[in-house]
Amino acid sequence: MVVTYKKEEAKYKFSKDWIDITEKTQEVTVDLIINFHNKTFSITPANQVAGKFTFCQGGANSFIMWNAVIETIKEATYFAHKELKF
Repeated sequence: MVVTYKKEEAKYKFSKDWIDITEKTQEVTVDLIINFHNKTFSITPANQVAGKFTFCQGGANSFIMWNAVIETIKEATYFAHKELKF
């Protein structure tokens, strides 16, 4: 009897620290789900409000935070492409 296996889906969390205007360390996190069977992936910010993800600019902290989110999404995208061998 031969046992076979294959990786179908994997879940990862990517986080990045950022410093707010009061010099406190904050963290942003995105969730990455890779579907190896379909060769697709999804990236979602971990902290959504009412199940929605919207870029809103509300001040200096928002600008710094959104840049950290963008960098984290970028890293997750590179990782997914590497894992899926695109």
